[in-house]
Amino acid sequence: MFKKQLDHIKKNYEILSLNEYIKYSEDIADNIHRPAALITFDDGWKDNYTNAFPALRSKNIPATIFLTTGYIGTNRLFWPERLSNLIHAINACDLTETQQINYLLEMGDKLFGANQYKFLSNNSSIASEVSLSGIVETCKKLSSDHIENVLNDIETKYPFLKMMEMINTRSLLSWKEVREMAGKDISFGAHTRNHILLDRVSSDVLLSEIAGSKFDIEEKIEQEVVAFAYPNGNYNKEVSETVGNAGFKVSFTTEYGMNIKGTPSLKNQRIRVDNSFSATKSGKFSPCLFEFNTWRHSFKMLKNKP
Repeated sequence: MFKKQLDHIKKNYEILSLNEYIKYSEDIADNIHRPAALITFDDGWKDNYTNAFPALRSKNIPATIFLTTGYIGTNRLFWPERLSNLIHAINACDLTETQQINYLLEMGDKLFGANQYKFLSNNSSIASEVSLSGIVETCKKLSSDHIENVLNDIETKYPFLKMMEMINTRSLLSWKEVREMAGKDISFGAHTRNHILLDRVSSDVLLSEIAGSKFDIEEKIEQEVVAFAYPNGNYNKEVSETVGNAGFKVSFTTEYGMNIKGTPSLKNQRIRVDNSFSATKSGKFSPCLFEFNTWRHSFKMLKNKP
């Protein structure tokens, strides 16, 4: 599906490198006579290297990867993945339904206390992707430190769950892989050091996460880093100002929509594309569905602009 999506984008859009996109957004780009697109990936997952990179290179398509630098080259996992993996592990173990529910009750109690129904109402003895998504979104209202501490407690108390949890763990890039891709039509942007929600932290932490991630990447690949992506799309005036003051030329939100002349350089919108974005019920790629969803999201956001 990914390769078919790339073929479609290349056929119908002017695919820009990050530097070309910056010139385009500043209205100083030349010779662009059709809709333009910038391809981005967030976080720095290893499959960006093993799957996306070969496909992009084979088609001579540039892309930008936003790195969470405190995780690159480590065995750390983002808490949403840890939480999802832990719930999957509970369901995968040879446990009775009562035992599964008891483990979930304990986790819910540690996370939410008396309000653990917020956790359990999204769950069942066999967790589905839909329920997991709901759990993760609910947990985003909590502090990252609190969630990490709860997960550490559960994994320490029940080591067999951590062993099960690690079986299907998704890995992140190494710095060696980052350096290999750098300069081969792959640009890198910053995505903080620890993937924290930036609108919930102190000014000191904010600066460390934003400027620190820029420093980390520049030190590793010896290239200037000019783009930033807000983790989870969370930002406010102080966050965007800190990004600008740190030396970034552009930053990207998770808000759906196209970017037009006048779009603030630190509030670029994007359209999230996954397999379901362009897949028919039978799982085949549909160019019509791809375009419908692209323009549906774009015009919806334009309509809502003041």
